[in-house]
Amino acid sequence: MSREDHKQIIRSVYAARVADDIAGVADHLCDDVAFEIHGAGTGLPGMSGPVSGKAAVEPLIAELIRGFHFSDWQEISLIAEGDHAALHWRAKVTCSTNGKSNTFDVFDFFSFRDNKIRELRQFTDTAKLMQMVSAT
Repeated sequence: MSREDHKQIIRSVYAARVADDIAGVADHLCDDVAFEIHGAGTGLPGMSGPVSGKAAVEPLIAELIRGFHFSDWQEISLIAEGDHAALHWRAKVTCSTNGKSNTFDVFDFFSFRDNKIRELRQFTDTAKLMQMVSAT
């Protein structure tokens, strides 16, 4: 796969994510995908450690899509080299349980195998996330 192929897969995943399309995201994952949002200590589902396997990751993605709606999603930078890519993106994120929103910068690191995402590690401001989630 070329760099541009990897970039297109990532862009397709985020187009699906913004559209709340669970299947559209999951279609791009390897069966043995590893997914992690680095948010240990938040107590939020899916942010306490890595989740492995598409069968475990897909329901987590569904839960995240139901819990957090994205709007005004922007690609800030996307770099791909070999079987790896790094994406910096920004979006307005709205918590579905309380309607509170904030803008987040997020950094994703991907690895690919056989035209699918093998690994996705995500980093963001978890303190700001906790403020938004706990706001009344």
